[in-house]
Amino acid sequence: MEMKLALKVDDLDNVATIFANDVTAGTTVEVRDKQGKTEQIRLSADVPYGHKIALTDIARGDKIMKYGECIGAASTDIKKGDYVHVHNLEALRGRGDIPGCGCEDQEVGYEISRIQTCKWKGRIEKSGRGDPERDLCK
Repeated sequence: MEMKLALKVDDLDNVATIFANDVTAGTTVEVRDKQGKTEQIRLSADVPYGHKIALTDIARGDKIMKYGECIGAASTDIKKGDYVHVHNLEALRGRGDIPGCGCEDQEVGYEISRIQTCKWKGRIEKSGRGDPERDLCK
């Protein structure tokens, strides 16, 4: 039987991306990282190509890390080998209904609390500064 592949891109990641078709519950996938380390993880659910699996147990409210970046928080407890997607991951970026972005220890180059409080609808320039033409927080 052919081993299915998943990739862990950054050392901080607690999820990996599946790079195989027909990955079903009970399948064992080989997770590889950039140092060449491998780990085999048995999946608890079907996972489509390009989607995420948990590399460790992730408690409700814990950050979900992919590519070394916080992509959200667990909305429920997630077990190692579980499928990680919208049913158990809550996006925290760009939201106006919660204080901060949920990933406060990341460098974003703009005052997130100011953006959130004012429901800022501008865009972030490559320099990390807000577009002053659309800054509603003036």
